[in-house]
Amino acid sequence: KKRKAGLLMKLGILGAGRIVNSVAPAWLGLPEIECYACASRTPGKAEAFAQRFGFQKAYTSYEEMLSDPEVEMVYITTPHSHHFEQMMLCLEYGKNVICEKPFTVLASEAEELIALAETDLMTKLYNKVSGERKIIQALNEKKNGLFCIMDVDHFKFYNDAYGHSIGDKVIREVARSISDCFRGEDIKFRLGGDEFSIFAFEITDKTLAETILQRFFDRIDRIIIPELVENCISISLGASIITENSSR
Repeated sequence: KKRKAGLLMKLGILGAGRIVNSVAPAWLGLPEIECYACASRTPGKAEAFAQRFGFQKAYTSYEEMLSDPEVEMVYITTPHSHHFEQMMLCLEYGKNVICEKPFTVLASEAEELIALAETDLMTKLYNKVSGERKIIQALNEKKNGLFCIMDVDHFKFYNDAYGHSIGDKVIREVARSISDCFRGEDIKFRLGGDEFSIFAFEITDKTLAETILQRFFDRIDRIIIPELVENCISISLGASIITENSSR
């Protein structure tokens, strides 16, 4: 029931040394966590750890565990000199990450990790969590601007008729059009699937907003994906101008 309600996450543990052996009982006691997999590059360590604590899967390769779609969150327990490299690896596989302290050795490494954690890997726009957080912050700070939400028309058709690789091309091209038509300081993010959202700061004039959106539609019309033959990409978009007098 908890999994169906989205309240249960499958945990993968990266590393099987002394620290995690002392921490594992705490994970086992959390009702929101299913202790699912562990990985160690030392032969026999992952298997022994899994057997001791009742984990379902044991891997001798970090990449193999991260490739398991059932793993939703990874707890990193390796020496701190490996944290940056391994957190980058987890994020590149699209996993949520918890890491032992120290988080990183250098501040620049932490900044790079935060940037990657906020990014949708397919489109290089902000991901849903970071994009929504930035918009909420902007609204709380009484920032004005043009808010847009959109999706790709008939996206399921592209996936069904041409395959998911072509569907991914459609998503990337729409994201590229968003980046081309809106400024670097604007909040641009992928909500998920074929849905995107934008908050363009200080665009409060209706005529200017219409001009920007028409430029965006024109850019969408110029997208060419040879595999789609004569099927052109189109989007549905809703927009609202938010000012200091708007209800927030």
